[in-house]
Amino acid sequence: LQLPGFRSLPFWSQYDAPSNQTRVAYQDPSLTWAVQHLESHADVIRQEYQTSAPQLFSDYQVDTEHNTLHQGSWDWHSYMQKGTTTQGHAQFGKQFPETTRVLDTLREKGLLFDQVPFGYAFFSTLHGQSHIDAHAAPMNLRVRVHLPLLVPSVTTAADDNTTTPTTTHDLPCGIRVGPVTRPWVTDKALLLDDSFDHEVWNHTKDIRVVLLVDLWHPDITLPERKDIIALFDHAKQEGWWTAEG
Repeated sequence: LQLPGFRSLPFWSQYDAPSNQTRVAYQDPSLTWAVQHLESHADVIRQEYQTSAPQLFSDYQVDTEHNTLHQGSWDWHSYMQKGTTTQGHAQFGKQFPETTRVLDTLREKGLLFDQVPFGYAFFSTLHGQSHIDAHAAPMNLRVRVHLPLLVPSVTTAADDNTTTPTTTHDLPCGIRVGPVTRPWVTDKALLLDDSFDHEVWNHTKDIRVVLLVDLWHPDITLPERKDIIALFDHAKQEGWWTAEG
């Protein structure tokens, strides 16, 4: 489902090291607000993750298409999967109450990419010596946000979000979207269009943790969003797709 005419960039953000600011493409107001909202709560989100996540089982579903994409270990702790709050949402809210409030605010603002089967929000823990293979999203309706909470220290030396095309071997821990490869910078949101071919790797011994959040593409108007949600609601009623698969 690729809708024409949208602004399209591999990355929608650029970290400016001198000012320590995340700059959003086109100075888009809705994405800028979402970035500032998430970054302002990074400390408490990280604290909740470090306190609770290590004691919890991952809800990453190994029987889905995602399981064929990666080598190594990849854990999820989900607020939302496939556009709906997961069966464990109450548990997520109990273990991560402040994170839940942060994400609930995005939902209330109409920014969270929910009610559509391509919407996700979860803690993504990529363990050391792991790789998520190159793939592309089946639609261009969303902008994906990574809020980096724990980044292997060997990566943070590259603090300028390198924009020169590289291979996956040039960074020990990073992400490539289209021809552009970047590291993560702790507490600085990274926005990307995952309808581009992209891959992720962590060749270090440490974990890399981001809060992954899908937002509506800002070029989709509110009436269009309602139409898209209605389209998928109809498909669900007809049995053409379910939240489970």
